[in-house]
Amino acid sequence: MSMNIIHLDLTAPRALALIKELAVNSENVFLVDHAKKNMKKRHITRAQIDQCLLKGKITEGPYRDIGSGNWRIKMEHYSSGQCVRVVAELFTTDRGEKIIIITTF
Repeated sequence: MSMNIIHLDLTAPRALALIKELAVNSENVFLVDHAKKNMKKRHITRAQIDQCLLKGKITEGPYRDIGSGNWRIKMEHYSSGQCVRVVAELFTTDRGEKIIIITTF
């Protein structure tokens, strides 16, 4: 098993609480290049992504990603009249849990 896995049975309420706790500190949130390209293409700001993580609701998951084994969660939140959706993945580093944004739409 990979070292980058949060080892627990993750329920939707627990995932939501964990994401909100982690997202308070922007150092815990990383954007992959795919997400950055989609942000630019769809005119989504980092602030909108942060608001989605802090105030959004889970629309799918949590589920284990087949490739990484990490937990993935799809979330959405209405911001500035726009529905912002993110796919977030939770992973663990030596310094604790982090969120990586896989994509946004």
